[in-house]
Amino acid sequence: MALAADAIVRLNLGHLWLSEYPLEIPVHGFLIRHPGGAGLVDTGYGTPLELIKDYRPVNASVAEALRQHDVDPSDIRWIINSHLHFDHCGQNAVFPNAPLYVQRAEYERRHRYADTPAA
Repeated sequence: MALAADAIVRLNLGHLWLSEYPLEIPVHGFLIRHPGGAGLVDTGYGTPLELIKDYRPVNASVAEALRQHDVDPSDIRWIINSHLHFDHCGQNAVFPNAPLYVQRAEYERRHRYADTPAA
């Protein structure tokens, strides 16, 4: 079953800058409005901003981004993390009852990322 085009909603979850590049890097997540229940692909970063101050982060709450689309965080039934960098999985804790999905190889090498919170 194909989803309607408006079933996938891009969420603005902030932005950051890398000192070696003179450009703003957006941080997005994606709300998936599925008939079986709403889900998310990536949750942005929730790392204490002091830890990533060199990136000059501007954070946005994933819960607030969802509410802007009439979705409560408790409505989220599942989360997919594209990978486990801090800017893709940093707000996973907002959804304590949603199962998390990530590629097996990514999960197995998660210890390589010093900036990723423990699972």
